[in-house]
Amino acid sequence: MTFVLQNTVFMYFRLMTDRKPPQHRVYRAARSADPVTLQNTVLTTPDVDIAVVLSDMDEEGITYILSAAGRQKRMRVLDQREKLKRVRVSYQDLANVQDRFIRRLGGGPIEDSRRYFRPSRR
Repeated sequence: MTFVLQNTVFMYFRLMTDRKPPQHRVYRAARSADPVTLQNTVLTTPDVDIAVVLSDMDEEGITYILSAAGRQKRMRVLDQREKLKRVRVSYQDLANVQDRFIRRLGGGPIEDSRRYFRPSRR
């Protein structure tokens, strides 16, 4: 019984800690990209996708990524980020949007994304 409980707690802890690295990957990819590529990526990525990418990123990462955008784009993304607080974004959707953003930073093709996220239950 103790082994099963410890194993379950370990697996839960591992699952919860595995959710953070994609944000660190996005931040590292943005830091390693040259400023022109970062700006082009931020300006050509839809506001909702950037808001999803920044949804649980710390303030330093948000500031760095949005510094590549103009004031109007920055305000639209922050507005979308506020709207996303009332929406359920699954971990799979979050990971997919982050992967697409990282591929764009690396010079990959612009891919269409799923932009419908379910409203959260109150």
